[in-house]
Amino acid sequence: MKLISIMFLILLIGIIIWLVTYMYRRLGWWRSLIVGGSLTFLVLFEFHSLGRLPYVYGDEGYAFYDSFSIGRYGIDSHLMHNAVYSLSSGGQSVLYKYIAAPLLKVFGANLAAYRFPMALLMVIAIVFLIYTLYVSQVHPNVITGCALMLCTAEWLLICGHWADDCNIVVPFFILMVTFAFRGLVGKKYNIYVAFVLLSLLAYCYVGVWISLPLIYIALFVMYWRKQKISWRDGLINIVISAVLLLPIGCYVLVQFFHVPPFKLAWFSVARLPVTRQGYSIISFKGNVLLNIVNNVVGGFRQVLLGYDGFTPTSIPGFGLIYTVTFILAVMGIVMAVKRWRNSEFIQLMLLMTICVLPIVAFVTDRTCFTHWSVVLFIITAWAGVGSGWILGLHGNLSWLFNLIKVILVLVVIVTAGKFTKYYFTEYVQWQPISGWYVSFSQAKQFMEKLDSLPVQTYYGMPFDNRMIVECIKEANPHTISQVQNKYQCGNPPQTVQQGSAAYIVPKQNTNQYRKLHVLPHKEWTLMGQKYVVYYKVSD
Repeated sequence: MKLISIMFLILLIGIIIWLVTYMYRRLGWWRSLIVGGSLTFLVLFEFHSLGRLPYVYGDEGYAFYDSFSIGRYGIDSHLMHNAVYSLSSGGQSVLYKYIAAPLLKVFGANLAAYRFPMALLMVIAIVFLIYTLYVSQVHPNVITGCALMLCTAEWLLICGHWADDCNIVVPFFILMVTFAFRGLVGKKYNIYVAFVLLSLLAYCYVGVWISLPLIYIALFVMYWRKQKISWRDGLINIVISAVLLLPIGCYVLVQFFHVPPFKLAWFSVARLPVTRQGYSIISFKGNVLLNIVNNVVGGFRQVLLGYDGFTPTSIPGFGLIYTVTFILAVMGIVMAVKRWRNSEFIQLMLLMTICVLPIVAFVTDRTCFTHWSVVLFIITAWAGVGSGWILGLHGNLSWLFNLIKVILVLVVIVTAGKFTKYYFTEYVQWQPISGWYVSFSQAKQFMEKLDSLPVQTYYGMPFDNRMIVECIKEANPHTISQVQNKYQCGNPPQTVQQGSAAYIVPKQNTNQYRKLHVLPHKEWTLMGQKYVVYYKVSD
């Protein structure tokens, strides 16, 4: 897997070198340097330590095992063939699981292999967007600003470096916007691709569903008014979208209209026993208007401060760049309306901005960077436009304007550099030591030590994220209960049980397990936490 990552790294760097050389004629040397440096930084960040950092978060662990199970056995952890919506972890989207499954079929339950498609798709989406802006004759300063802001956006870098099931919505949304823009300025086939991607977004993350119909209608009207599509094109796109969305429609019927679960062709449609609606959508009880206002205020407070309290998506201490980004975004919108409103790119961005407002209003600000990821993309893209306006400042006070440009670029570069250093060094120390956040490599080494003990059962496994055990053991989903019975999570019993077994106790808690002290024991460390492992070979 490391060899494949290196090969793709070299390939992507080569593409960036070609792209910068190709764009040099219009961008000039300093813009080319910023664009090339930004894209290279994005590539290096996303592919560095994919299998090591960050730790595997609970939801990612469930998706990781599902993807492995699909690739190796053709079914997910709930024995479903081609699930439309996964039952794992209270409900997860499925598209990324299927995208990553072929790699896990080849490389086994390898964390770097599982995260690789996410990193690759994120890089492809950004590079393709910048290329499209150039060939579509967007102003060089806007191209430079968008490259600078998108490639250094901390939320986007984190999103592309770990593979929670819903993170796939970001590269797919960026690709959809890119092809939608190409449809306005280029050939008609781009419009078809844009509508296909828009339909597939329904399989990426339920949090964007509320905006998808608006985007669909808005794009259709825009293309029609600009005479980019005919009635025939519109009808074909509607039919294609209907076919692609049929499984999701079936899921909606089962989940919300009490239709019994069923199979549709090769798809399995099941009902979630418990949904995450309370974690994704605001409450519609009581004063709904007040709930909306509180949600908007709370969400934008997090966007401005750069911290949503959710370990995998935000890191404390780097809020300044989020504030700067938001200010630049406001400037970008203002300048776009005043000066560039006739640009197709600006018109599309304004349209997208309006269409994602229901997400801002109704999708909860809890874990804001996950739930509002497409909103964050819109804000960051507008910040790119605002940066482009600053980079284009000129006039009698050229020395002052040049100083402002240098300060802007330096603030972004220095912040990105400090963030990167922190992310790949101290970030893991900040993460809470908990079974819900697990270093996959350390967990694997810990289990290898446990398996060296000649026992049949392990009590007190320090992984609350149970799917990590299943991934490490590459468990067959048909016999997953046997693995779970052998490696039991939760607190170990305080007395010696029948049969051969190991009892894994945090060292600071050994006084609570005095009855186990008669057993032989070993002492091992996991993620800085020392554990005493008492074991009984036989009765």
